[in-house]
Amino acid sequence: MNNQLTPTQENYLVAVYELEQENRVARVGEIAKALAVGLSSVSSALRILADKGLLNYSPHNFITLTGEGLSLSRRLVARREVMLDFLQKILALPAAVAERNAGLLENTIDEEVYERLLAFVDFIRTCPRTGDEWLADFRNRWVAGKSQDCQSCMEKGLGSLFCKSEVESGKSVAPPLTLADLQAGDLVQVVALRNAGRRLAELGLLPGAVVRVEKFAPLGDPCEISLNGARLTLRREDAVAVAVEPL
Repeated sequence: MNNQLTPTQENYLVAVYELEQENRVARVGEIAKALAVGLSSVSSALRILADKGLLNYSPHNFITLTGEGLSLSRRLVARREVMLDFLQKILALPAAVAERNAGLLENTIDEEVYERLLAFVDFIRTCPRTGDEWLADFRNRWVAGKSQDCQSCMEKGLGSLFCKSEVESGKSVAPPLTLADLQAGDLVQVVALRNAGRRLAELGLLPGAVVRVEKFAPLGDPCEISLNGARLTLRREDAVAVAVEPL
């Protein structure tokens, strides 16, 4: 992440971002309440962030993010969402435990580990040998304490190999639906990112995210989508990398 910011400063920046998303502007008192800190601590942190060009701040006025601050805060939020997604949906940890540890991981792991974690989550969600059923088996074993039916798992694996052989033999298999296949007004949920990596994830396009297609350019490229209350523009080469399912 940005080496010029401490974990505490990153938390302040994210707090301003979240308040802006809710109220369009942030106030010192709201930030203090959100982070459970004193007003003087908030004012001091905001002055530092303003000096770095990340937000607009002066005493007794509203606080807003600059363009650079908005871009960085979105990356920070997306990074935390990746951690939460991994801890809650992959490791099946309780929400409170996942929330607490996501913050710790977010502020300690470096970019190489983050990239590998992002790729691992995508692999688990898209590989035919893993997927939702595989995750359910993990939860049954480690969370519910149920024994694993290895024979059943092996049969499922053989079934996957059979499906693969059908594809290789030339039988018709429907390709996955992507954002590029949709029409304006469609509401979908992201199920996987294919060869997209960090950049799309930092926009919030993570598995489980709900997206509405707003419009396409006259030639179909780019497209505009709504995500988490914000509008984003995607090129076709990015849209085809986002696998989705209708809601």
